[in-house]
Amino acid sequence: MPRPLGRKNADHHARRRDLARAVLPIIRTSGANRPSLRELARAAGVQPNTMRHYFGDRDGVITAAFVELRALGDPHIKRTIMLTSRPVDEALRIFLGELVGAWTPEGLAGVLGAGLLEGLSDTAVGPAYVEHLLEPTLQSAEHVIESYMNDGELRAGDPRGATLMLIAPILLALLHQHELGGAGCRPLDVHALLEQHVQAFLRAWAPEPAAGAPGSPAEPA
Repeated sequence: MPRPLGRKNADHHARRRDLARAVLPIIRTSGANRPSLRELARAAGVQPNTMRHYFGDRDGVITAAFVELRALGDPHIKRTIMLTSRPVDEALRIFLGELVGAWTPEGLAGVLGAGLLEGLSDTAVGPAYVEHLLEPTLQSAEHVIESYMNDGELRAGDPRGATLMLIAPILLALLHQHELGGAGCRPLDVHALLEQHVQAFLRAWAPEPAAGAPGSPAEPA
């Protein structure tokens, strides 16, 4: 029986996923050189027309690759969410420490760095980068921050804003030192910065002292 018009082959989605995953190494290691559709096809071992068949165009390939990177990052997202079982200072150090430790061309630097380059260079790809790569990382950390706020270990406030305050300085330092070459002209001890930053964050978001407790505002006579 012929396949109904418009229906995909049974293995279409599996093949599409395999091709999207096959281009991940070249995306991670491309640096400032955004790979062309032909280069992406070569990395996947197929012709450009095959990539057009499954993805439409280069933007479609990159977006599909971001989706696969999101799926591969699920274990890290789950580990981040589990940090709420630890004391808040320990959880923040572990989270940021893993961010720094994973900042390699094969790891987060390749993923977030390449995604940032693609997103800034192409308005069609930018939203896909935010949805599939940047937001999952931010939202997992936001979940942790909000949990500590609800438990009273951090001062109540906007968890999203607090999350951005937590991650942004470390992310900027990593980009400065590595992708932008800042280590050559202005080297920075990122691990020392991490410890200083965690202490400053905890002071800024320390819970309000209970009424009548030492350090709390005196009640009017």
